[in-house]
Parts: sequence; structure tokens; C-alpha cells
Amino acid sequence: MKFLAVISLTLGSLSLILPATTLAQSTDYATIQDRARAHRESFLKQQTTGSTVVDSASSDSIQDKIKSLEERILSLRQKTILASYDRVLTNTERYSEYLSGILNRLDSSLAELSTNGKDTTKVQNQANEAGLLLDQASTTIAVARASTTAVFTSTDPGQTIRDIKMMIEEAVVKLGQVRDLLAEAIETAKTLSNE
Repeated sequence: MKFLAVISLTLGSLSLILPATTLAQSTDYATIQDRARAHRESFLKQQTTGSTVVDSASSDSIQDKIKSLEERILSLRQKTILASYDRVLTNTERYSEYLSGILNRLDSSLAELSTNGKDTTKVQNQANEAGLLLDQASTTIAVARASTTAVFTSTDPGQTIRDIKMMIEEAVVKLGQVRDLLAEAIETAKTLSNE
């Protein structure tokens, strides 16, 4: 019993010694623990749902920045594609000029064969057909080249880029046909000159 009396006396004296601030500190400690628990739960919730707790003004600002970045990325992607198409168009134009030079030399050879009395109608028809296809390919290349400058003023740049791609493909197919016709015409002209 004495022991319990001593303990109660000690606790009573401690309550007199420890002011009310200790009690306030203990409630602050509880508040801090509650806040920490709330932050931890919020963090865990963000990790599992992938959402963030942001006020609406900040959210709008972030959405605007994301949209701006997406537009810049799209613009850079379009410029990169156009630069690539520009290189392809330049090479296609050079190839068209090369085939045009071959066609001109073939026409000169056919004129010479014709003056020597050879029948060059078949070869001349092939050369004429190759010339028409070459003109069409050159026109398509010129339209595609003009379209590359109109991409950024277009209301739908993506569609304009797809149109340019289709024009390039069309021109390349026609140039392939020209090459094949010229190869046949040259072989026929060689056999005529060897007769």
C-alpha cells in the first residue's frame, strides 16, 4: 500500500510540475500524426490510382503546357517528314532529268536510224509513250514540290503530307515505267542498228 501511495503522490506532483503545455504538445503530436497519416494515405492513393491531387487552376495550366508540347512535337514531326520528302523529291527530279537525257539521246539515235532507212516506228512509239509518262511524272513532282511549301498554311497539314507522299509514290511508279520503256526501246534500237 505504501508503494501505491508513493506512486500516486509522485504522479500528482508530476502533474503539478508539468504544465499544461505538455498536454498541448501531446495534442499537437496527435495532430502531426494525423496529418502524416493523411499524407501517407494520399501518397499511397496517388501511387495506386496514378492520379495527383492538384487544384483546378494548376491542372488547367498543366493541361495547356501538355497541349503546347504536343503541338510542338507534331510540328517538328511534320518538318522532319517534309525534310525527308524534300530529299526524295530532289532525287526523283534528278532521276527524271537523267531519264530525259536518255530519251533525248534515243530520239537522236532514232532520227539517225530513220535517215539510214530503218523502220523505227515501234521504237518511236515506245519513246513517245516514255516521253508522255516522263512529262506526267515531272508534273506530279512539281505539284508535290509546290505542296511542300503549302503544308504549314493548310487547314489539315497531316492530309497534305499524306497527299505529297502519294504524289511521290505515283511519280516514282511512272519513272519506273519510263525506265522500262526506254530499256526496251534502246534494245530494239540496238537490234535495228545491227541489221
